[in-house]
Amino acid sequence: MQEFDRVIDWEIILVDNTSADGTAEKARLFWKSFNNNYINKLKVVYESTQGLSYAREKGILEANYDFLLFCDDDNWLCPTYIQTVFDLMSTHDSIAALGGCGTAFFEIVPPEFVRLNPGPYAVGPQSENDGYLSPLHTLYGAGTSYRKSALAKLRSNGFNFYLSGRLGNKLLNGEDRELNFALTLLGFKSYYCSKLTFTHFINAERSTTKYYFENLKGNSYSFYILHAYYLTVLQKFQGRGRIKISFIWNFLSYNIISLKNLFSQNYLPTSKKIQFWFLTNKHWIKNLRTYLSVRETLSNQIKS
Repeated sequence: MQEFDRVIDWEIILVDNTSADGTAEKARLFWKSFNNNYINKLKVVYESTQGLSYAREKGILEANYDFLLFCDDDNWLCPTYIQTVFDLMSTHDSIAALGGCGTAFFEIVPPEFVRLNPGPYAVGPQSENDGYLSPLHTLYGAGTSYRKSALAKLRSNGFNFYLSGRLGNKLLNGEDRELNFALTLLGFKSYYCSKLTFTHFINAERSTTKYYFENLKGNSYSFYILHAYYLTVLQKFQGRGRIKISFIWNFLSYNIISLKNLFSQNYLPTSKKIQFWFLTNKHWIKNLRTYLSVRETLSNQIKS
C-alpha cells in the first residue's frame, strides 16, 4: 500500500506482453475484488511484440500523466515511494530519470556468493550520495521513474531501442542503461534518492547459480551497444573531441573496459571471467558492422 499526505492523481497501466497465463484477466479480477472505489484506475493494454523495452514503450504511450514509474511484478515498493517520486520530480524539473535502492528477497536460500553479490538482480545502492548523477552514471530499470515529456522528446528525435531487454526466457539485458544514455545525450539528467527503497523478490528459479550466470551472460550480448553509447557520452561531455571510429581503437577501448568490469567483480571465478570476456568479444566482432553503425549514428547526432 502507498501512503500520501495529499491527493495525487494516479493510474496503473498493466502491459500484457503476450503472456500465456491469463495475466490480464487475473489482474482485472484481483483489482475488482481489492477496492471498487478505484476500479477505473487500472488500465490493461496489450503489446504483441515481445521484449521488456517494447512493453514499457507501450505503457509510456498509454500513460496520461508526466511522471512514470516502471514497477515490475516482482518489485515491492516502500509505502512512501510514489509520494517521494512525485515530490522530487515536481520540484526538480531537470530530472528525467529518478532511481532508488532495491533489496533482494530470495524465495529460497541462494548460493553464498549469489547472496553476497546480488548486483545482477538490479538491487543495491546506485550512488554513494543522493542527488544528480554524472553523465556516465546509469540507473537500473527496476523502480526507476521517468518524465514522459523527456521520453517524448527522445522519440521525436528518432530514438529506437537497439536492445529489447528480457525476451521470453532469454535474459537479454541493458535496455535500461541504453535509455539512460540516450536521455543523457539529449541533455537530460538522472537523479538518485536513497529514500526510494523497494524489495526485489527473487523466486526459486532465479536464485540458482545457473540463472545467475545466465543473467551475467546476457550482459555479454548487450555490452557492444552500451559501449557505443559510453564512448559517445565521453565524446560529448568530457571534452574528448571526436573519438575515432576505427576497428583497432574501438577494439582496444572495448577490451579495456570489459576487462576492468569483469575483474572488478572479485566474487567471480577466474574461469567465468575469461568465459564472459570471450563472449563479449565474440558478440562485438559478430556485430561489428552494427556497432560501428551505432557509433557513427550517435556521433552524428551529437554534432547536429
